[in-house]
Amino acid sequence: MSDLIDSALLKAEEKTKSIGERFTAPRRMVMKKLLEAEKPLKAYDIIGIREENGTPAKPPTIYRALEFLCRTGLVHKIESDSSYFVCTHSDHCHYDTHVPMVMICDKCGTVSEVHLVAVEAMINETAKSANFQISRTLIETHGTCANCRTAFA
Repeated sequence: MSDLIDSALLKAEEKTKSIGERFTAPRRMVMKKLLEAEKPLKAYDIIGIREENGTPAKPPTIYRALEFLCRTGLVHKIESDSSYFVCTHSDHCHYDTHVPMVMICDKCGTVSEVHLVAVEAMINETAKSANFQISRTLIETHGTCANCRTAFA
């Protein structure tokens, strides 16, 4: 395992402990699989991972781990295709107030996350003035990344 993945897993564990949660083995396995991936994964892609004892992880275990990772802001779900990726702002991501914008390349499938501080503030202020409790927000954009535009130009 690379140093970057080890470091990200350690930070994820520290974050979960800081909010009074446990970073269980299934949560760690799912997070590791997402960190190793070069693009977002669907739950079906993750179900093939093996537990510590070598048995395949059961779908409910994977879905529970994904729900936890999303709820804690470590992972985001792309609603348009039900895939998951690791939040690049998890050190300050509060799931109910963080407003990530993801740019999804329709050619290669890569995802970039941008933190839109001004938009986040506007959305949260609007919700607050309407006495509305946000549970999650994600702005999805689809298009073509710079690499694919260059390759297909």
